[in-house]
Amino acid sequence: MKLVINKKINANLIVTSIALFVALVAMIVYGIGVSRAGYFQGQDVSAVLAYGITGLIFFLLSDALNIICFDGIVGKYVKLVGVILKVVSSAFFVLACMSFVEARIEGIITLFFSNEEVLKEIQTADNMASADLAIASIALLGLSGLAGIVSSFFGYAEPKFEK
Repeated sequence: MKLVINKKINANLIVTSIALFVALVAMIVYGIGVSRAGYFQGQDVSAVLAYGITGLIFFLLSDALNIICFDGIVGKYVKLVGVILKVVSSAFFVLACMSFVEARIEGIITLFFSNEEVLKEIQTADNMASADLAIASIALLGLSGLAGIVSSFFGYAEPKFEK
């Protein structure tokens, strides 16, 4: 059994790295949205944190398994584990997105679609910025899940093992 560091940059690694970056940005935007003054201040959703952090860790492990290669039967199982980690991490980000939508949908509807008297009262700059951050977080979480799903369709680059 040989260990080789794969120096080839392939589509799988690029798309997974993009998904990882978008997921990291989504978690940062989520944190800013919860801590900033506004309609959703202090209303954190623990499921988003749990799913998001787990998904980030799995994306990192999947990238690491794309770079570190083994030959023989171990190499085949390592690739399989990498693909499984990528699919599971994508599922975690889709779950985080769905949990966040479920937690924020009522507030967003109230902020944007109430009757005129209520809108004049609650559509302050802070409340609208809070809603915008929530919408951006939802979009970024969904995009990272989608990018992870897309990256699982790309194959791993095969390193050359010396005999």
